[in-house]
Amino acid sequence: MSIKIMSIVWELSQINAEINRDDKFLLLALADHANDDGECYPSLSKIQKKCFFSKQGLLNSMDRVIKIGYVSKNKRKRENGSNTSNLYQFHEDLFSFKIEEAKLLEDMKKFKNTNAPQVVNGVDKGSLPSGLGVVNAIDKGSLPGGQLYEPSLKHHYESSFNLSLERVDLKNFRKQLIEFCPNFKFSIAGKLGYSNEHSGFCLKSGYIHSLHTGKLVNSEESLDVWQYLYEKKLQVFEQATIQNNQRAHHEK
Repeated sequence: MSIKIMSIVWELSQINAEINRDDKFLLLALADHANDDGECYPSLSKIQKKCFFSKQGLLNSMDRVIKIGYVSKNKRKRENGSNTSNLYQFHEDLFSFKIEEAKLLEDMKKFKNTNAPQVVNGVDKGSLPSGLGVVNAIDKGSLPGGQLYEPSLKHHYESSFNLSLERVDLKNFRKQLIEFCPNFKFSIAGKLGYSNEHSGFCLKSGYIHSLHTGKLVNSEESLDVWQYLYEKKLQVFEQATIQNNQRAHHEK
């Protein structure tokens, strides 16, 4: 039994609705047989008895956790060529990613509940993440009628915004973009193997949603896209600011 594997299964099952009750029991049963490298090879009958599943229920749950990518299954052979129990391999990196993703979503919900947006001349200042060069100095007396003056976007991006973003790691970049522009839309057509006709992506509840297929992208694809966005973080936040301004203008 691997306490390490059981711990990450338990932690994820508490914060991620993607794992239902049956999937949790299955993953815990596999973890009960696993070593610290995440490998185990219990028979289906043993797993079925541990989980009190029907045979079909077990197969359905096994298909789900394999499709998501939490574990992989490989066939094993005896020396005489006959089949024996399968080898199951836990993928700890995906568990860690999903746990972090769920925590980011929770942080985003808390942020929305505690930070009411403050729109000034079409700029949503209240939703800007801290440390990203927010323009706080506004001259209220420089224009007639007390109209608020705001520095241009160009000035904004040539100041501390760029310097701050350069120090942001991938984890914080994801968190800040989700908080700053929860519905951010973008295209990487012609990049990362996508065709030039690809319709693009948008953020939806903290996940990357493909506008081309109408579905959430899988975990591996999501990691690749987040890495690409991170490498283009200055342009990403510039475009996110434009989208926020346009959205605020339309909501007036």
